[in-house]
Amino acid sequence: MVVKNKVLIQLFVPMLNERYDIFIPTNERIGAVIKLFAKNLADLTGENIEKFSNCHILNQDNATFYEKNQIVRDTDIKNATRLMII
Repeated sequence: MVVKNKVLIQLFVPMLNERYDIFIPTNERIGAVIKLFAKNLADLTGENIEKFSNCHILNQDNATFYEKNQIVRDTDIKNATRLMII
């Protein structure tokens, strides 16, 4: 299956000790992707969205932290990248 302008990543959420496979848009900034994660995680857990809104994204394979103003396509995030939200 080909999905244009999106990549399938695996997101690990240490606060929940859960992993999720998620499509993220490549044309969005990391900060916008974090907001999407925060909304979805708040919906899934019943927690307040602020618990997840101030988090950062880390690449689990190479320990890269991503700046919130970076655009996903300009990073090394590709299909099957393992990310962590902390």
